[in-house]
Amino acid sequence: DSDQERETRGVYDQTTSIWSWINQHDELTTYINPLYDPTPNVIWPSVAPMSYVIWEELYLRWLADQRTEEREEQYKIIRTREQHLRAQALQLRRELLDLANQYYAPSNK
Repeated sequence: DSDQERETRGVYDQTTSIWSWINQHDELTTYINPLYDPTPNVIWPSVAPMSYVIWEELYLRWLADQRTEEREEQYKIIRTREQHLRAQALQLRRELLDLANQYYAPSNK
């Protein structure tokens, strides 16, 4: 699974990149993130300790499982809360957009 192996096996001649299909206008709209907020500024990642998520299945795979059921239940609660907050944030963004449209709409005075 290296570039050299792909070259010698002719992978590039026999296959097409998935990006050429996804980048078609009709397909691209399927993959657009509705929460994406474009900005001309540099996007700086959050360095707050609570922002870090450890990929336990990869980086902690050698550790013995401890209190798995308890941890699963906590994850479930956190995931549910995150989904609720994301939905709430999306709703607030829509409301903000509606208010902005009302505020900046040309008045008929």
